[in-house]
Amino acid sequence: MIRKNINEKKNEDNKFMLIMPNGRKNKCRVTQSSRTGLITNPQSVLEEWVLKDLLGLKHREVATMDHLNKVKIDSMRLVKLENGKYEISVAEYGAFEKFKLENKKDIIKTKLKGSKLPCFELE
Repeated sequence: MIRKNINEKKNEDNKFMLIMPNGRKNKCRVTQSSRTGLITNPQSVLEEWVLKDLLGLKHREVATMDHLNKVKIDSMRLVKLENGKYEISVAEYGAFEKFKLENKKDIIKTKLKGSKLPCFELE
């Protein structure tokens, strides 16, 4: 019972309101042990916005790097507006690579290994 309460508290800490560029507001939470995933309630809201509206993909079509480069979208940006409220938007093309290069020393200091260590593609 105590374990369940700890997990419920942890999940509550990861929940927030996500405001999309079209003004739609959805409950959202951070997922994955590395805190790199987002899931909305319902999940289809984020899926539809990213895959259909932004990337123009058809149902079950795969988002490849070639396609992302073609549409000039390679990362998203989350901005904290206030406690429990964030805004999502498309980041400037190349923003993530620029961020990694600007913070390379700090990223390497984290001693991440394997697939958790990002590639530095622009070098």
